[in-house]
Amino acid sequence: MAPPASVTIVFLQQTAVYFPGQTVVGRVEVTNAKPVKCEGISMKFECSARVNFSVVEDFSTTKGKSKTERRFYQGQEESYKSKYFLWSDPSQELAAGSHQYPFSFVIPHSCPGSFQCKFGYVLHYCQASIIRVGMSKKIFSKRPYCVNSLLDLNMNPANKVSQQMQGMKTLCCLCCRSGPISATIRVDRTGYVPGEAIVICGEINNASNRKVNYTKVELFMMVTLTGKDFRGISRNKEESCKLMEFSKPEIPEGGDCFWEGHHLIIPPLPASGLIGCNIINIVYNLKFTVQPKIPATPLILTFPITIGSIPLHETFGNFVGGPMPYPSPSPAVGFSEKAGLDTSGEQPPHPSAPMALEDPPAYSVPYIPAFESYPDLPPPSYYRATSEDLQCVPSAPAMGDSSDDDADEQTDFMKTFAPTYVSYNLKK
Repeated sequence: MAPPASVTIVFLQQTAVYFPGQTVVGRVEVTNAKPVKCEGISMKFECSARVNFSVVEDFSTTKGKSKTERRFYQGQEESYKSKYFLWSDPSQELAAGSHQYPFSFVIPHSCPGSFQCKFGYVLHYCQASIIRVGMSKKIFSKRPYCVNSLLDLNMNPANKVSQQMQGMKTLCCLCCRSGPISATIRVDRTGYVPGEAIVICGEINNASNRKVNYTKVELFMMVTLTGKDFRGISRNKEESCKLMEFSKPEIPEGGDCFWEGHHLIIPPLPASGLIGCNIINIVYNLKFTVQPKIPATPLILTFPITIGSIPLHETFGNFVGGPMPYPSPSPAVGFSEKAGLDTSGEQPPHPSAPMALEDPPAYSVPYIPAFESYPDLPPPSYYRATSEDLQCVPSAPAMGDSSDDDADEQTDFMKTFAPTYVSYNLKK
């Protein structure tokens, strides 16, 4: 049986991508062919983080015997939750017709950015609900929006520092010992933003009596998830996600290989650290591998990399403005201070009747203190995460339009939502 009304959430900013401190503005559209008995129409904004993983562990029983068991670990955090009424009336009846109710919400500065991987996520979403009289289930619409963490690379001087590492490996085969394989690799700096290129230079010398099968560079995201089991015992799980790689062919015995300023373009990614979340942490590493002919083990050099959302000031001239600019800050629009329910506390005022949104504001650099310091920063673009590991959340609740099932009771998974991250556009 179809619900007696439909509910749709429309964001004023179609990309629905924000930074902490910005305002989420939009409207809730309600259509009902007949009057609906309801207590009101509520709006909820929430950010929650969850992890869910299992580990096979060996332990000793009380009788001293060894036993293997799979144990499950979970973790949950709530960064913010705000709920208020968009509409209510003493008659407890919503008249038939099409209605629009504007909403706005300021994203807290302290919240973590959006993120998802195989075993956990940070999800920002809003939910509009018609609370029907005498009915336990609501008619609702639930929509996610993406929040990008603010990580200014200029705040840490170490992000400007170039990195160089050297390594050497001597191959042995029975009683024979060959010359060494040596590598000197340089990376132009430590901190980058998505869209920038990591510039890799280096020299590999093969003085051994075996060929080197290949040399390659890989960018990895290392995710650490923290959960507790039923006993309250905490455990970490580390996941490695290879984001991109580039390789060069074999090096013959006594040969050399040169990496002369190879550019590795950083894809859209969440900022390092996932600041504000205590159960998920993100770090990035650049791994350079020299692989001799097997059975020899590889020579590996690893560089720590910081991914930020505001680039180093001296690199601003390398960028051009993106095709999808930021929306300027928007106050709550369409609300009447005299209408609606009691507005004491932190609840925004509520409209007593459907009201249309004002015209969208002009576009400009967002009003965020971190961006105010850089008026010459070209605005970036926004792109969905490209890695498959960042697009699937098996434990996240489904997002959908109107339904007779309450959103908190959903058990389906999100099927189409993937975070959208800031990315800067290099000059050609």
